[in-house]
Amino acid sequence: MPFLFAAIAALLLGLWAGLLRIGWDLPVGDGDLTLRHGGLMVVGFVGTVIAVERAVALGSPPAFAAPAASAAAGVALIAGAPASVAAGLATLAAVTYSLTIAVLLARHRLPPLAVMLAGGVCLVVAAALWWDGESMRRVVLWWMSFLVLTVGAERLEIIRFQRFTRADALAGLAVLLLLLLGPAVAQGDIEVGTRLLGLALALGPFWLVRRDIALRTARTDGLARFAAIGVLTASAWLVVAGVLLATQSVQGGLEYDAVVHAFFIGFVFGAIIAHAPIVAPSVTGLRFAYTPLLYLPLAALDGALLARIAADFEEWADVRRWAGMTQALAIVLFLVLTVASVLRGRTHEAA
Repeated sequence: MPFLFAAIAALLLGLWAGLLRIGWDLPVGDGDLTLRHGGLMVVGFVGTVIAVERAVALGSPPAFAAPAASAAAGVALIAGAPASVAAGLATLAAVTYSLTIAVLLARHRLPPLAVMLAGGVCLVVAAALWWDGESMRRVVLWWMSFLVLTVGAERLEIIRFQRFTRADALAGLAVLLLLLLGPAVAQGDIEVGTRLLGLALALGPFWLVRRDIALRTARTDGLARFAAIGVLTASAWLVVAGVLLATQSVQGGLEYDAVVHAFFIGFVFGAIIAHAPIVAPSVTGLRFAYTPLLYLPLAALDGALLARIAADFEEWADVRRWAGMTQALAIVLFLVLTVASVLRGRTHEAA
């Protein structure tokens, strides 16, 4: 639980830094806060939550070294420590996380775990490049591949008993190789590398979604339907991010903002919201009491993201600022609803 508290602190400060970046007049703290926005969100929050989930799955105390190091990296960013300190801790977290996945793979020998390990390798490369002082534009590409492979592996775990043809397997392998090749090529030619990665992001959902149970469970009701809709909308945003990455020059400016937020807000947070009712019980050991109110942050997040991307391309500064504020409030609302659902589930268990 201390790791999760650190992750939540990183999330909240990361949102604050994001609002500063888009022009809101808020208390700044130290002057480097806006530069730590990405690290707080990806390493301090998302990385810690993913590492906790895998450590719980392994059930071995050493596995908790990964979320401990990731949470410590978030704390270092919050405290304003030198970037090398946070990046060094992030590298330690990435290596120990990958070792955790490698142990799980050795035990179970399942293809989804092999995909997840490939994602772990991407996380290691991202952290090492960050530690070495590489441009964040290149680091972000490795983070993208890590997150796509991790979420994709989780969906593959759900459908692992399906039978795949040889053509299906080869097509999936091609997407995986593109996810690894894109950021690797970007180390030499960032324009070509981003376009390759964009192609992988755009194609991947078409391979996975037509096999995903979300297409069926979206026609049910309750929690199953909510999770399915979240997965499908997150997949749609991944396609959008991929198309933008493959077709736009994203070396800077508002086009880059559109790509980054289509991916990290639309896809990553969409997937987090969709999987929270499943992940929260496995991590906390408590039942999750589903509420239809969870649709509110999901709808607000997606609506605000549409407005933000339009504002990026049309250069509507005020729309962009308000869309960013709506996104931040939607994420906070999701956090509040998740905590309330877990507490309500605990009350029901006690009764």
